Amino acid sequence: MTIGTAARWVPVAFLAMMVAVGCRSGSDTGGSAESAGPETTTEAESVGSEPPAPESSARIVASLPESSVVVIDPNAGSRSERIEELAESVGASLEGDTARIVVEESVLFEFGSAELLDSASDVLDDIAELLTGLAAERIDIVGHTDAVGSEEYNLDLSARRARAVEDALVERGVDDDVMEAVGEGEAEPLAPNENPDGSDNPEGRARNRRVEVTATGIAD
Repeated sequence: MTIGTAARWVPVAFLAMMVAVGCRSGSDTGGSAESAGPETTTEAESVGSEPPAPESSARIVASLPESSVVVIDPNAGSRSERIEELAESVGASLEGDTARIVVEESVLFEFGSAELLDSASDVLDDIAELLTGLAAERIDIVGHTDAVGSEEYNLDLSARRARAVEDALVERGVDDDVMEAVGEGEAEPLAPNENPDGSDNPEGRARNRRVEVTATGIAD
């Protein structure tokens, strides 16, 4: 090759080399930018946004089969224990859908009186709370006496005592619509008013002077 020919090829070779270098540099730079891009975006996302919120319990329950969803009353256990405690406190018997409470006269009244004693307040509080917790469909309050005095007098006294207890329970929040107060007088004794020899039986008469509260159709 002559010097003139070589001189004509130098610019061409130099131009080809520059094009090659430029292509290689662009490829390297593009690759770095592409690889760095996601890292930069990820870092920005991790710094600028909050972590995803946990899935709500409502959505979790909704996604379960119906047979797998169990509704639990957190107060059920404590409520049952309280009812048992109250029943024991007032001497109530619970059987099936019926609760029966027998309160002796001496706890509620003076002898021959239908005015509630101040000291009866605590037991009436417990009875009212128990009846409210049982949510009975019907509550019967029945007054009873011994056989001292006339039948008419005892019938009236027992009725007034039953109404006094009913009024006290209404004041304590028991539903008046489900309660009924009546007096039975001396008609339904729990024990003999007299001994077999005809003498007085004070213990038996004391048992007969009472108020009975019977709640039926109580909630499970």
